[in-house]
Amino acid sequence: MKPIRKPQNMAPGKDIFSILLTLLLSSTLISSSAQSKLPQDDNKVYDNVEHAPQYKGGMNQFYRYLAKTVKYPAEAREKKIQGKVLVSFVIEKNGSLADVKAKSKFGHGLEEEAVRAIRNSPKWKPGMQKGKAVRVMYTVPVNFTLG
Repeated sequence: MKPIRKPQNMAPGKDIFSILLTLLLSSTLISSSAQSKLPQDDNKVYDNVEHAPQYKGGMNQFYRYLAKTVKYPAEAREKKIQGKVLVSFVIEKNGSLADVKAKSKFGHGLEEEAVRAIRNSPKWKPGMQKGKAVRVMYTVPVNFTLG
């Protein structure tokens, strides 16, 4: 085995310093490039935000919209089915609604009608977190009552 020779132009200890500096710099570069490749959490859906999403005119206006828009399904009316359908949806950063789903199961067209009405809702003012518009999960009840 050959002995390792130091280059003639390096002072003693300088080669170790140079190696350590190179290792330190390369590990810093690797970790910062790995961090830059981490996915941004831009698509995170929040349950709770600093500024909640708002329907234009407030929730009273939203429930007025639902009262005008929701049509009682004929089958449910005939069978005298009543209930409160919980509908969840995501208010997107641009105020549109996505991922609209009924959480209740009454059947006879109640869930489909509640989802249809909410899906057709005008845009909302999006929720805000740290000064940025974010996606927010929201749940509202849609009441079906025979009067």
